[in-house]
Amino acid sequence: MEHDNLTIIPEVKQKKSISIKLRKILIRQLEKYKSYRNLLEQEEKAIIKGDTDKIEVYIQLEHSIIREIYSIQKIIHPLEKSFFKVSPENEELIEKLHNSIEQMRKQVLLKNKSNRILLKKQLTFLKQEINSLRVKIKSNSHHFNLDTPAVVDITR
Repeated sequence: MEHDNLTIIPEVKQKKSISIKLRKILIRQLEKYKSYRNLLEQEEKAIIKGDTDKIEVYIQLEHSIIREIYSIQKIIHPLEKSFFKVSPENEELIEKLHNSIEQMRKQVLLKNKSNRILLKKQLTFLKQEINSLRVKIKSNSHHFNLDTPAVVDITR
């Protein structure tokens, strides 16, 4: 009987260790999604203001955060497999974290889509502005197209 208790203790420690690691990494993933959502909110403000320099910076930061999210996801999958192998019953906190991450992921996707639509509208507006400037320049250019003489008489 004592031998059975000794083998159970390492299993319990292993389960607890995996559970702690999984919770930490899920919390980290949730924080990354929150950072991404906040970045998208700042990006939206820059889009509305037409601040192209900030938009460019935000897009670069966005790519960086996405890479981090994917990197963390690569760590989560093996940990989850280990966790459910050691503990087939679902831990409540892990489930809540998964739900929070999924909700945050959906918010990020909606905000990202909203920003892309806003960017397309801004681009369309800018294209229209450029075309209207071209039309104005062409209509005003007849004032500058005065016929220049081909031969100049300098004998007088």
